[in-house]
Amino acid sequence: MKFIAILFLLSGLTLFSKNPAFILYDDGTWEKAGGGSYELSSSSSGNSSMGSLEVLATLKMQRGGAKPVASEDLYLLTVSFAEYMSSEGISLVDYPRTYIETYSWGVHYPGLDDFRPFLTAGRSALQEFKVAEEVTDLSGKAEFLGVKPGNYYVMLRTSLGSATGCAWCVPVIIKPGRNKINLRNENVNEDLFHEGESLRSSPSPTSPTSFAPSPSLPTLTYESERDAVLTRHRNKQITNEAAIQELKALKKKYGK
Repeated sequence: MKFIAILFLLSGLTLFSKNPAFILYDDGTWEKAGGGSYELSSSSSGNSSMGSLEVLATLKMQRGGAKPVASEDLYLLTVSFAEYMSSEGISLVDYPRTYIETYSWGVHYPGLDDFRPFLTAGRSALQEFKVAEEVTDLSGKAEFLGVKPGNYYVMLRTSLGSATGCAWCVPVIIKPGRNKINLRNENVNEDLFHEGESLRSSPSPTSPTSFAPSPSLPTLTYESERDAVLTRHRNKQITNEAAIQELKALKKKYGK
């Protein structure tokens, strides 16, 4: 009996030495049971023709240091948010901001009629063109796995960054294997596109597939944004409370 038990033990050790146990962590690394870390490569993912995308979202704060954008919904879309909004006929004439920034304001003020078109169209875009959805972890990181290579947009909105929050809709090219993108201050609140893409215009009779260049946004100043808020308040487009909140946010934005 003792001989059989020793033989079984030796056989088990031989088996596990050929097929060691591994632990897979959320950040895409392997740890071998008993020690040793390994990077997850495309060859070990089971399908080398597919891609993955690691997203890291952080914001540099005005008083120094960086803060992770944690526990926020992250979306992978096939179209730009700005292009979708433009195709739905939603104009920026009354909003001295980009499409994605105005959407962020709408999330902050969901009860105001001014921002309702942005929220409605935004939810429709997420449902119609969403490829995948994740939630960032406490370090501001998330990963999309098993994605078909191609052009996509990463969209994320957070309450960090200002009194009304901020948002990203950033183009990304996913190739076979591992890919990575950083969401940071430099690409926040901007309507960004893949090279060669632009906002669609109303097609002309002679050129049904024509495109117009993206309209240039006016140079924003504290005075111009303040006057826009006051004008909307005088026209009873926003309430006193909303106007006060927007003016406070502008003072913080421009250091007034």
